[in-house]
Amino acid sequence: MLIQRLKDFLEFKGLTFASLERELSVANGTFGRALKSSGSFASSTLEKILKKYPDLSAEWLLRGEGDMLRALEKLKPAIRQAAREVQNSDDFKMVIAYQRDLIDKLVATLQRQADAFSRVIDEKQPKP
Repeated sequence: MLIQRLKDFLEFKGLTFASLERELSVANGTFGRALKSSGSFASSTLEKILKKYPDLSAEWLLRGEGDMLRALEKLKPAIRQAAREVQNSDDFKMVIAYQRDLIDKLVATLQRQADAFSRVIDEKQPKP
């Protein structure tokens, strides 16, 4: 619901409905009433919000689709490209190989410890 997404955005920014009402010069309680009644508010107020916060994604606010912040949408292609480049780099492959080796060694150590604990438990069990 739009009003809940607006509340989430304000919390992200460290703001409240009251502070937004003051900034936009709208009536006190406008957003609180909308939240309580699952209602809405004037489209002119919505327009003021989007003009005041150009980083807020209208698509996210209105429909709940995409990211909250417009900057994230613009960065996604660059992030995807960087991820592809990193995945294809030899350094990345070396790090992954090292991590796999380390995990294998840890698993082997844990298995040895589990076996040792099992032997201790078996030794402590009363013999019939």
